[in-house]
Amino acid sequence: MPVLPFAEWLPDQPAGTGSTETRNVVPRTAKSYGPMPSPVPNTEPLPERCFGSLTLMDATRQVWTFAATQTTIQRFFRDASGDWVDMSQAGGYTTLAYDDGGAWSSTAFGDLVVFTNYIDPVQSYLITGGGPAFEDLSADAPKAKYCAVIKDFLFLGSTNDPIDGERPRRLWWSSIGDPHDWPTPGSDLAVMRQSDFQDLEQSELGHLRGIVGGNLSGADGAAIFERGVIRIAYVGSPAIFSFAVAEGAAGTASPWSIVSRRMPSPSGARSVAYWYSDSGFLAFDGAAALNIGAQKFDRFVYEDLQAARRSQMVGVAVPYANLIVWAYHGAGTASSLYNRLLIYNYELNRATLCELQPFEWLQGNISSSLTLDDLDPYGDLDSLSPSFDSMAWVSSKPDIGVFTDEHRFAQFSGPPLAATVETAEGGLPGRRTKMHGTARALIEGSGNAATLAVGRRERQWDSVTYDADVPVNILGACGLRSVGRYVRLRLRLPAGTEFSHLSGVEIEPRPEGRLR
Repeated sequence: MPVLPFAEWLPDQPAGTGSTETRNVVPRTAKSYGPMPSPVPNTEPLPERCFGSLTLMDATRQVWTFAATQTTIQRFFRDASGDWVDMSQAGGYTTLAYDDGGAWSSTAFGDLVVFTNYIDPVQSYLITGGGPAFEDLSADAPKAKYCAVIKDFLFLGSTNDPIDGERPRRLWWSSIGDPHDWPTPGSDLAVMRQSDFQDLEQSELGHLRGIVGGNLSGADGAAIFERGVIRIAYVGSPAIFSFAVAEGAAGTASPWSIVSRRMPSPSGARSVAYWYSDSGFLAFDGAAALNIGAQKFDRFVYEDLQAARRSQMVGVAVPYANLIVWAYHGAGTASSLYNRLLIYNYELNRATLCELQPFEWLQGNISSSLTLDDLDPYGDLDSLSPSFDSMAWVSSKPDIGVFTDEHRFAQFSGPPLAATVETAEGGLPGRRTKMHGTARALIEGSGNAATLAVGRRERQWDSVTYDADVPVNILGACGLRSVGRYVRLRLRLPAGTEFSHLSGVEIEPRPEGRLR
């Protein structure tokens, strides 16, 4: 029998080009989709909504997870208690409210964790030999909205200092190799230690919205503005860094959508930055920008995204699966809670959409390699959370999670979400198509609860009518009886269905009358 494949999700394209609905699955191969696990809360709640987070691994492979709220910075201890411990300095913090743009930017310089919220002094914590709480990075460092590491320097962006006040287009970097040292710019000491600042006054680009480090393939870093990008390259003394506008690269109004991902290429590893811009989703390697969602899903997200929440999109990378995931406020969400995930596979250049119960924040995660003896502090094997099926326990494999509306961190380690995938729309050339006969969904895994439905219409301008969902029988087949000029098939799997690949449907189409 011929096979009708589950097509690429292309909601911006006309019917027949791709699938218009592919939900709660992950692009797994060029010809199949995989399951999207459900989030499972496995911590005690934070005292408040999460405003930013960071996970890193130290030299001993111990994983450190930090989450910042409006007034605190917390560390999670992965043990049987699943508790957050307040690591804030005395008095806490005064981050802006979420609806006013409040959030924390964070990075790591070696074993030094850095958090900044623009209102309070930049916070730091040394994970090897540090004290019980975060402390001010330096009395000489400016306050800042954004932070990143470029080469051997800690960069702060969109700064506020007692002398010059607010500078929304300023980049300021520490002494080389010492993120605690911020000598007076222009002084002999600053020149010797290569510390300085740069006001990037290309005012047509707007204000700074983020900094990317990690040695992009075409630059050492990038400063991302509202309407453009400036490449950053280390040149040594006396200039230290050079700054040049990247032609053809759109900026962003969504600073937390910026994700940097290091990936292999034929010439070696390279870093690529991704973000959401006014022209859609972009990939930038330091030299050129590519619109990865053009004519695919950019328009869908633009129309689904609440306009007032565009600046609050959050992105993280999932390297083991070659994924970039963005959370956004889609139609139907309440207040300031997220309810959508756009899941983009950069190896396949394909995306899918995931719908979740409303949540507060999206977080990346890293897991270390552990022996059975190492698991003792986490509880016994019967009550261990997450289960061994989760990527959280795989050596050096990262995982992601969300903070629920109850401030609890939930990893995507549960049973698969309810999945829906469609084929592209088509039909027999010059004839109406009869779907009378047996159809078989190609599912690797459990398909006993699967259902298939035929979507049909007579004219392109008609809305699609779906027949009733037909469950598979004991032989794994569905008996279909439907006729249309343009037809498509929709597969549904209930929540908890375990599978590895969904690839298509075997069908027995028959011609009916000719078109006149």
